[in-house]
Amino acid sequence: MKKKANSFSNDMNLVSSAYKSYQHANKLNQKMAKAVAEEAEGEEGDGKDGSKEKVKKQTMPDMSEFDESIPVFLELAWAINVKDIFKTIKNACKKLFDDSSVDVPERVRRAKAVLIIGQVFFEVGKTSNSAEQNVEDIKTRAEIAVMTTMAKAQGQEIHESDAEELVRQHKQMQEAQKQQQEAS
Repeated sequence: MKKKANSFSNDMNLVSSAYKSYQHANKLNQKMAKAVAEEAEGEEGDGKDGSKEKVKKQTMPDMSEFDESIPVFLELAWAINVKDIFKTIKNACKKLFDDSSVDVPERVRRAKAVLIIGQVFFEVGKTSNSAEQNVEDIKTRAEIAVMTTMAKAQGQEIHESDAEELVRQHKQMQEAQKQQQEAS
């Protein structure tokens, strides 16, 4: 019953996250379509009074709206990953514990080993959940991941420590920009 309830809960989280993501994507899509339509209407006029730019600023979604959507999309990605992880673990454990080529004491040793691994993952998960990441940090890491992937595709060797250094440098640059803006 517990496994079924957990599986059902994961499925409901996935459906809920997918629906929320759909709503956010649809809202952004409608704003973009409205902006494009109004921009096309603005091009028909002469645009000398700056109305074209005014229309564009009023209708285009600003970055804060995209930033608000990031957690929703990440929640969907996480729900998909959770579903995949649970399915993978279930199938792996079934193979480990139903292996008829080994005797029962070996299966018990395997079960104890899986329990130890599960406890370690649980402890690591508890500590990493305590430090919440903000949207800016997530955006930075996503940008670095894209740059790293592109560099690797071009044949450059990039190590994980290099990516972490880029994240650190990006944070320093953002702090410097904030200080400059506050100073001016």
